[in-house]
Amino acid sequence: MQPASSARWPALVLAVLATAGCSSDPNRPYPVRGVVVFEDGQPAKELAGGSVTFIPTSEQERGTSSGSIKEDGTFSLSCKKEGDGAIPGKHRVEIAPLGIEDQDANPKARRPQLRLDPNTAIQEVTVEPKNNEITLKVRKAGPQTR
Repeated sequence: MQPASSARWPALVLAVLATAGCSSDPNRPYPVRGVVVFEDGQPAKELAGGSVTFIPTSEQERGTSSGSIKEDGTFSLSCKKEGDGAIPGKHRVEIAPLGIEDQDANPKARRPQLRLDPNTAIQEVTVEPKNNEITLKVRKAGPQTR
């Protein structure tokens, strides 16, 4: 007859191995934090309240991540839960200023509508399986000609 403590070892080893497998999950999000800046390197404070959205470019990958742009131009992404980041791989990044409809819902947020050059409002970024610090550079849209 085996002592009770030695009978627990196989179960403990299996539990540890199962837990270790979770950390190698390819769809596990990794922290993504960053800042949106203008071409001159200054934080895009005018985009506060807007959003940053990461959309995986691979059809096999799922898990869009997004975050709000803060007053200092920084953002933190959430995928499956608050602040967990984005899954590794290539992503199409969409940077959107605070929309008119959002300003209507929050009168304190009213300010002139900032438009971004479409060539910089959508970018491609790779998320690595580690803590990611990303700088997104944008350009204000020029005056429209009619």
